[in-house]
Amino acid sequence: MVTHYGILHLLFNMLWLFWFGRLLMTTLSDRHLLWLYIGGGAFGALIYIAGQATFPAVTGSAYLCGASASVLSVMTATAIRTPNLTMTLFLFGEVKLKWIAVACILLTFAGVGGGNTGGQAAHVGGVLFGAAFILAIKRGYDISKKFSEKPRQKMAKPRVNVKRDGKAVAEAASGRLGDPARLDELLDKIRMSGYQSLTAAERRELTALSQRLKGN
Repeated sequence: MVTHYGILHLLFNMLWLFWFGRLLMTTLSDRHLLWLYIGGGAFGALIYIAGQATFPAVTGSAYLCGASASVLSVMTATAIRTPNLTMTLFLFGEVKLKWIAVACILLTFAGVGGGNTGGQAAHVGGVLFGAAFILAIKRGYDISKKFSEKPRQKMAKPRVNVKRDGKAVAEAASGRLGDPARLDELLDKIRMSGYQSLTAAERRELTALSQRLKGN
């Protein structure tokens, strides 16, 4: 993905990456572009290796070199994402993006020729990855987002309102007997709202606290 045969090989791949990458990023992010570039190149390499291992006579002895599979992945994804985007080309006038992508892909396969069937296998992998990636996003599944999300922090258990939950009050009271601060809290409630404002659990708690403090 980062090596090329020569300056022209590098130049055309980077020009296509620049043009189609800029168009892709009008609707997606640089994260998607990176995934398409690396994923398309990696999947193209896997197709190439599988072809060499399975059909060596067909794929020949081509070298795995160049970013064409990565660029084709970006190109395919962009064309599927915005197929009807119109561009003005010199001598051709207005042409929809999908036809520009098709022409570029065909030119790439035609240019590979020369017995480099293995290189064509890698290009097929790039096209397939780009199509699968963008179609998955259209269906609502963005694999790049899944891997970039931060792990969710464990939410703290909500506190129970002990004033409304009598069982929780009793459980809290059993662990707080002998606590003078708790007794003062209950007495303050009686002073402000009257004894009748205490719940049944709080009344039991008050009695238990009083007896315990008297015993001490």
